[in-house]
Amino acid sequence: MANSFAKMLTDLRQSTVSRNYFDNIIQTMTNCLFVVSGDFTILNVNPAACTLLGYQSKELIGRPLNSIIASDDDHLNEEEISPWFKEGIRISKKISLRSCGGEMIPMLFSASSMKNQEGEIIGAVFAGQDITELQTAEERLIQSKEEAEKANNAKSEFLSTMSHELRTPMNAILGFTQLLQINPKEPLTESQNSKTSEIMKAGNHLLELINEILDLAQIESKHVKLFPEQVLVEKIIAETSALIEPMAIQKGVKIINRIDDCPNLVVRADPTRLKQVFINLMSNAIKFNQEGGSVTLEYDVLQNDMVRINVTDTGRGIQKEKLNSLFRPFNRLGIKNTEVEGTGIGLSIVKQLMELMGGSISVESGSGKGSKFSILLPAATELSLEKEASVVTPVLKTTAQQEKQRYTLLYIEDNPANLKLVEQIILSRPDIKLLSAPQAQMGIDLARSYAPDLILMDINLPGMDGITAMKKLKNDKETQEIPVIAVSANAMKTDIANAMTAGFQSYIVKPFDLKNFMQVIDQYLKPKNANITNTTHSSETTHGHHATNS
Repeated sequence: MANSFAKMLTDLRQSTVSRNYFDNIIQTMTNCLFVVSGDFTILNVNPAACTLLGYQSKELIGRPLNSIIASDDDHLNEEEISPWFKEGIRISKKISLRSCGGEMIPMLFSASSMKNQEGEIIGAVFAGQDITELQTAEERLIQSKEEAEKANNAKSEFLSTMSHELRTPMNAILGFTQLLQINPKEPLTESQNSKTSEIMKAGNHLLELINEILDLAQIESKHVKLFPEQVLVEKIIAETSALIEPMAIQKGVKIINRIDDCPNLVVRADPTRLKQVFINLMSNAIKFNQEGGSVTLEYDVLQNDMVRINVTDTGRGIQKEKLNSLFRPFNRLGIKNTEVEGTGIGLSIVKQLMELMGGSISVESGSGKGSKFSILLPAATELSLEKEASVVTPVLKTTAQQEKQRYTLLYIEDNPANLKLVEQIILSRPDIKLLSAPQAQMGIDLARSYAPDLILMDINLPGMDGITAMKKLKNDKETQEIPVIAVSANAMKTDIANAMTAGFQSYIVKPFDLKNFMQVIDQYLKPKNANITNTTHSSETTHGHHATNS
C-alpha cells in the first residue's frame, strides 16, 4: 500500500500537475510521507508524519532523514541507499523512526525515485506505514506460541512422570503373577490358575489404560493413532463383562446382554478403544445404579449401514438441564461429594474416541428414570476371524549349553519389588549369576570388580541417574565393552529415544513379559564379539504384536 502511494506521488511530480496540487496530495495522505533529496535531506513532509513523530514540519525539513532513524537502523550504508534513487526500482524496508520524545516507532517504508522536469533523478519519495499494532500482534503470537510450547512440555513431563509411577508397581503385580503361573516346582491348581489369569487380564487392561494416559493430549487434539478393523461386538462385550462383573455382583446389579442374540454382529472400530468405551459406559451404569437394578445391552442395525448399541441402566438418571454438560471433561454434574468415585473425564474421552472412529454417542435420561447411552458405529459386512491361538503358559527352561556356561548379570535397581522380581526370574536359570546394586555408583564399582557379561540399568536411580551411569561405564576401559540394557517404567517415546541415543544397547519397558524379558537377556548373553543390533523391547502389545524398534 505504501509502495503504491510512493509511485503515485512520483508520477504526479513528473506530470504537468501544478506544484500546489502535488503539495495538497501530500498534505491529505494518511500515510507518513517524506520527500528527500539525493543527499538524504528532507525536502517535504506531510502532517501525518509530523503527528506520528511529534514534530512540526519546520523541525524536520532540512534535516537528514538518518537523524530520525532509530539507532538500530541508522547505519544504512550507501549500498543500501543507492538503489532507492535509481529509476524503476522500488524497495520496501522495515525502519524504526525516533519520535520527538525518543519513542521507537516501527515503520514499513517503500521508496521510489523522483525526477525533475529534465528527467534527472533528484531524490526519492518515501511512504511509510506505522506497523506498531501489527508488530505487537506478532509478538503476542510468538509469546502465545512459546507459552503453549511450555504448557505442552509441562504436560508431557507430567504424563511421563505419572506413567513411570504407575508402571513401576504394575511391573511387580504382573511379574509375580507370571512367576506363579510358570513355576514348575509349585504348579497352580486349576482354580488358582484361573484366578491368576484373571489378575493378568485385569492387569493388562490397566496397563492399556496407563498407555492411554500417555496419549491423552493426542486424543484431545484428535491426533491419537487408531487401528480400525472389523470387530466382533460379542467378543468385546464378553471381555468387558468379565472385567466389570465383580463390580456388578458387589452392587447387586444384573447385566442383561441381548447382543448375544446376534453372535455375528460386526462393526468397524479400534478394538482397544471400543473396549475402553464399553468399560466406561458399563461401569458408569453400575456405579450410578440402584441396588438390585439392571444394565441392559441392546443393538439395532440401521438402514444407513450403521450399528447402534444401547447401554441402559435403571439408576438415578440425569436431570435434563444437565445433559448438555455431560460430555465436558471433569464435570461430574454435582455428584462429586457422593460415595461414587470418578474424575469426570471418562465420558469426554468416550465422546472423542467415538468421533475419531467415525461414530457418535448420545444419551437419553431424566431424573429418577435411568439413563440410556447409545453409540453409533459403521457396520462391517464381512468378517474374517482367525482362530485364536490357545493360551500356553510359558515355562522358563534351561538347555544343556546354558547349564555348562556361566554368565554374570548385574542389575542396578533401587525399587525392592522390581529387584526381587528379577531375582525370582533368574532363580530358574542356574547358568546366570545375579549381582544387584540399589545405586548407580555401587553398580559401577561392581561392574569394575566383577566384569559382568550384561548390565540391566534402571533409569530413575537416586543420586546419579541411569543414563549418566551408563556413560561412565562406556568411558571406562574396564567396562566399556559390557552391553548395558535400560529397564525402565519411562515409556514416553522421547524417553526411549533419548536413552537409545545416549548409548544403551536395548530398552525394556516395565511392566515386561517374562518370556520376552528372558529372550532379550539371552540375546545379549553371547560372546562379546557377537554382532547385536540395538533394539527396543516392550511388554506392550498392539493387536498381539510386540512393539520393537531397531
